[in-house]
Amino acid sequence: MTRIAVFALISMPILWVSRRSLGRPASHGFFRFFAFEAILALMLLNAPQWFADPFGVRQLASWFLLSLSLLFVIWGFALLRRLGGFSPAAEASPSFDRESTERGA
Repeated sequence: MTRIAVFALISMPILWVSRRSLGRPASHGFFRFFAFEAILALMLLNAPQWFADPFGVRQLASWFLLSLSLLFVIWGFALLRRLGGFSPAAEASPSFDRESTERGA
């Protein structure tokens, strides 16, 4: 029962951030919401096993791969911040429901 409460509690900020996107199923934010909710559910379902045998071979391999994946996430965000750009003119275009980013010149 506690996991359901934690899921609901953590889902609230995700829902708040995605509130506009949920009204537009064609936007990338619509699918992002469900991806984040699925990741949260997987984390909560697997959390009890994370510390059952913390120094076992499987758990050490798991923590290593998790750390490696986090490095890729951080690297991806850094690349988006450095190379991605936002175009205010594209916001007024008829394709407002799609992501309007462009590579900076």
